[in-house]
Amino acid sequence: LQAQINPHFLYNILDMINWMAMRQGADDINYVVAKLAKFFRLSLSSGREMIPIGDELEHIRLYVDIQNVRYEDRIALNMEIDESVLDYYTVNLILQPLVENAIMHGINERDDKKGIIRIVAYEDIESIIFKVEDNGVGMSKETLSSLQEGKSTGYGVKNVDERLKLRFGDEYGLTYASKENEGTQVTVRIPIIDEVDEDEEIKN
Repeated sequence: LQAQINPHFLYNILDMINWMAMRQGADDINYVVAKLAKFFRLSLSSGREMIPIGDELEHIRLYVDIQNVRYEDRIALNMEIDESVLDYYTVNLILQPLVENAIMHGINERDDKKGIIRIVAYEDIESIIFKVEDNGVGMSKETLSSLQEGKSTGYGVKNVDERLKLRFGDEYGLTYASKENEGTQVTVRIPIIDEVDEDEEIKN
C-alpha cells in the first residue's frame, strides 16, 4: 500500500477537498477530511516500518473518530496507556486491523450496533503488551480455536501476527480470548525497543 500511494498527491487532493468543504461551509466534510489526512500521514509514516507507540495510538484515535462519523458515534474508545511506553517503538499498523475487526465483527453484529473498544498498553518485564478488547458478540469456540491455531481467515489480523513473528520471533505476536455474547480480547506482545537507527535496525 505504501509503495502504491504517492503521499504528496494524496495530501494535495485531501487539502483541496478540505478547502472546497470550507468554502461551502460543509463543516462535517471538513471534519472528516482533516481526520483522514492525519490518518494517512500516520499510516504512511514516510515509509518507515518502526514508529513511536504514541503515533500508533494516535492513529487508532483518528480511525475511530472517522468510523464514528459513519456509525453515528456508536463506538466508545477507552484507552488505558502507561505513559512510559509512548516513546518506545512498534511496528507500524499493528493495532488498526484489530480495532477494525472489533468494530466489523464484534460491535456491528450486536443488535444495537453500539459498543466499547478498550485499549490497554503497558510494560511487562522485557516486552510491551497491548490489549484490544470489545464488548461485541464474541466468537464461537470453533472460531477461537481456529484463530489460536493460526488459521485466521482475516488477512489483516493474520498479517499483523506474521509480521511480528518474522521480525521478532515466535514468542511475539497475537493471542486471543473470547466468549460468545460477551466480547473478544486480542493481546499483542512486542519487545521493548527504545531506539531505531536510520536503517531501522533494532537497538534494545
